[in-house]
Amino acid sequence: MTNLAKAGELFVSALEAQQNRDYRNAERLYLEALTLAPGRPSVLNNLATVLLSAGKAPQSLPFIRRLLQADSRNPDAWTLLGNAELSCGNIDGALQAFEHAMSLKPDHPVTLANRANALNALGRHDEALGSVQAAFGSRPNLPRRW
Repeated sequence: MTNLAKAGELFVSALEAQQNRDYRNAERLYLEALTLAPGRPSVLNNLATVLLSAGKAPQSLPFIRRLLQADSRNPDAWTLLGNAELSCGNIDGALQAFEHAMSLKPDHPVTLANRANALNALGRHDEALGSVQAAFGSRPNLPRRW
């Protein structure tokens, strides 16, 4: 079996662990997959997401930066960076990342909602409300919990 095939098997197992919220196992499996397939965007993305979900935002940052080095035009990676920065308390950095994501994909409701969180944390409540309204405007059928 090739390294890439083994990494693929590890990725599938990690994804299953991630879906079951077994973040410790998912992290271990994604790290192992990454050693076999260094720089693989899907592994970097999911590993960073697991680390964020597990409350390890600072540890997620190097993987997100590697993901952005591979594809700086990926709006989801910029949103992920914004979420990590926000979790680390770097609100200005989070807002910059969300705004960069929006420059690539202006109507993405998740980015708009997360941008609203950063704006709210900065005390820019009117702008935060506008960002939430834009999120609804881009997808009027979003669940009401938003």
